[in-house]
Amino acid sequence: MLNLNKSSFKSGIGTLYYIWIHDNTDLPLIVYLGNSEKYYKDYQQTLGLKYSEVVFSDRNSTFIEEAIKNYLDNKESLNIPYRFLTGSDFEKNIWKKTAEIPFGQVSTYKEVAENAGYRAAWRAAGSALGNNPVMLVIPCHRVIKSSGEIGRYGGGEKIKALLLEHEAVHSADK
Repeated sequence: MLNLNKSSFKSGIGTLYYIWIHDNTDLPLIVYLGNSEKYYKDYQQTLGLKYSEVVFSDRNSTFIEEAIKNYLDNKESLNIPYRFLTGSDFEKNIWKKTAEIPFGQVSTYKEVAENAGYRAAWRAAGSALGNNPVMLVIPCHRVIKSSGEIGRYGGGEKIKALLLEHEAVHSADK
């Protein structure tokens, strides 16, 4: 049986929906974070199909909510432990490489694919990032097109532009 907690809260970029689990660690592990209620519900259904028995409890995590608020309000890098409950090996590899992009910096889809060991798979890397289950934590907003355009973002292109600007301004402060 997979016991998960789910909640939502208002943030500087709208309502954020999240799912988390307590494992054998002191900190909660986030497994889903997004700003679309539809994708949040779809992800719950996906987990229900993938795992034989999933139980969701309505329970918030002060640690997760405060970490996200500090990232958005206080311009701190976001460091929340995570676990992937979905995704192919390829997607997980792309997500892990994306997690390595430092606060305030960007990388291209091509660079992410190459860093993950898939030299010619930049389009597939973009698709993998479109399936990223933990926006902000895996900072796919930091991945842009080789042309310099910001590209698509599951949280919306306006949010991506806002996050890039937020990080650019506040990384200069450090």
